[in-house]
Amino acid sequence: MENTLNQRIKILRISSGKEQSEFAEALNLSQSGYSSLERGRTKFKMEQLNVLCEKFQLDKNFIVYGEDKQQTKSNDIDLLRQENQTLRNQVTQLMDTVAELTSSINKLLSSKLGKLEGNHKTYAEDEGKIIPLSTVSVTQVAKRAA
Repeated sequence: MENTLNQRIKILRISSGKEQSEFAEALNLSQSGYSSLERGRTKFKMEQLNVLCEKFQLDKNFIVYGEDKQQTKSNDIDLLRQENQTLRNQVTQLMDTVAELTSSINKLLSSKLGKLEGNHKTYAEDEGKIIPLSTVSVTQVAKRAA
């Protein structure tokens, strides 16, 4: 069974070694007035909770939500670790995809470049005209060099 807000304040008061009269004094209440708060006959106001938390260094998360601050931090750390691992996996997948795409692009470029190099070797320019190398004689090449 989960503790009520009033019960959680009582637990914290007792665990801190304080008496009801000390908490009552901090809230400007009589001891019996404070006892009514702890028993749930009267509801705590947020202002009163703030005073108690500040004066006695009480864990407001525990009082209001029933969560231990250390447990909350531990849960948050576990969630962050899981999220971190998920992100690492996604980055790894993206890097693998980029590597595959880069390899495909390089193969395609090599193929296209090979065809261009092949065409470059079989054609030459003669007086502003592109002609197949097979039609250019050794004499024509020698004349151009001179």
